[in-house]
Amino acid sequence: NYPQALRFYLLCIRENNPVDSTQQSWFLINTAITYQETKKYSKAQQVYQQLLQYGKFFLPADSAHVYANLSELYADLGERALAVQYSRAAERILPRVSGYYLQSVITRSSSKANAVNNNWLEAYHYEQRYRMYRDSIL
Repeated sequence: NYPQALRFYLLCIRENNPVDSTQQSWFLINTAITYQETKKYSKAQQVYQQLLQYGKFFLPADSAHVYANLSELYADLGERALAVQYSRAAERILPRVSGYYLQSVITRSSSKANAVNNNWLEAYHYEQRYRMYRDSIL
C-alpha cells in the first residue's frame, strides 16, 4: 500500500528533522524507493539528493543500497551514463555486503544498467547473479 506507506514515511521525516542518524536516514531511503516504485521519478530524485547529504551516517551496505536504487532510477529515465556510474559505485561495495537481499538489489541494478547500455554480456552475467541471490532468499 504505497500511498499509506508514503504518508507514514513523510510523517517520520517531518518528526525526525534534521536527520542525524543512520536510522533516520532510512526514512528518506524508503520514501525515495516508494516514489520510485510508483513512478514518481522527479520526486524520487529530489529525495535521493536530500538523502546524499546524510551519507556520513551510512554503513557501506546503506550506501550500496542507495547507489543501486539510483542506478535503477536513472536506467528507467534513460540516463545511461548515470545508471552505470551508480551501479559501479554499488558494485565496488558489493564484496563487503552480506545478505542475499542486498546482493540481489545490487546485481539487479547492474544488470539493468548494462542492459540499457546494450552491454548484453555483462547484463546477462549480473542477471544470473541476481537470480542466484534471489533464489537463495526464497
